[in-house]
Amino acid sequence: MSYFDPTENVYNNLKEEEKVKKPVRYKAKNRLAAIIEQESKQKDAMKTMGPPKVELPSPDKFLKKHSKQFKPPAEPEHFHKPPAPLRTDKPQIGIQSKKVFSQKTDLVPVTPKPSFIETKKQLLENSGLIPKYIRKKGLKKKWDEVYHEYQLLPFVIDTVTKKKERIFLEEKMTQLEKDISVLEKFKTIYISSS
Repeated sequence: MSYFDPTENVYNNLKEEEKVKKPVRYKAKNRLAAIIEQESKQKDAMKTMGPPKVELPSPDKFLKKHSKQFKPPAEPEHFHKPPAPLRTDKPQIGIQSKKVFSQKTDLVPVTPKPSFIETKKQLLENSGLIPKYIRKKGLKKKWDEVYHEYQLLPFVIDTVTKKKERIFLEEKMTQLEKDISVLEKFKTIYISSS
């Protein structure tokens, strides 16, 4: 039978590993001086304040007011206007201008056209608020008929025939408006039979 010993341990049966002794590390005689020299080199490499020696500006080149501001480059000479002639200078004869001066000048004061503002400024004449073409009733009735036909057209024009009809009615209305304006502009109109 086996005998049990409580003091017995598995680890006691393992062979003891022999510890390898390392050789003695070499120590230099000037070890401290080498460390100090090496640290000073590292410190110099970490400096980031620019070059160690900078030329100092001479006292003649002191900073002046607005000297650092941007100055645009000087304009070339061909951009400058020629100097104005003196009173004693005689004008050159024989130079012709390319400008066309009209003989007739209209100095009529411009009166503002009547307008109304709903969302944006619009002329009152084109708004339909002022009755237009009320004196010449022969053409105005025709224009009203054409305008009525124009309003009967559908809002969406999707076929070629509808598009042609709309263009035809618009041209007819503009022609009638031109004729009415010509008749209203002049009191008497002379028609020659030639």
